[in-house]
Amino acid sequence: MGLENGECDSCEKEVNFLFPVAVMVELPTGGFTMSLRYYCIDCYEILIDVAYNELEDDEEEEENDKDEDEIKI
Repeated sequence: MGLENGECDSCEKEVNFLFPVAVMVELPTGGFTMSLRYYCIDCYEILIDVAYNELEDDEEEEENDKDEDEIKI
């Protein structure tokens, strides 16, 4: 897994270069911990695209909430 064998933590493809990404992992006890995962370029780009799309969705949702609040007043 990861740097030990040069495999992507997502697709398990063996590559020469892996991108380190810190992710929050929920513990069974209810807390959170940060874990380091290693991804190939293909999986890394997918992660970035998904994160960017979620950010845009959140901004759109906040904007819609503002518009709804203004209409109620």
